[in-house]
Amino acid sequence: MQNPQRLIVDYLRAMPGQGAVSDSALLDAPLRDVIDSIEMIGFLGFLESTFSIVIKDDEVTPETFETPRSAIAFVEGKLRR
Repeated sequence: MQNPQRLIVDYLRAMPGQGAVSDSALLDAPLRDVIDSIEMIGFLGFLESTFSIVIKDDEVTPETFETPRSAIAFVEGKLRR
């Protein structure tokens, strides 16, 4: 499997206005500044299908998805299980 960080950064970089942002700036940006609530649904679907994980409703918290970096840590934790 490919690197979760790379796949997630590439996905988010495709969002409007994110193409010129550096990886480090993107990783630490508030996720709500990168994608809106409707795009978040697509992002969650992307995570589930790309990494073959299930994200339960109670796992979708502001802390888990505060930044792309925290979302990556969440995915990596799911993959270790």
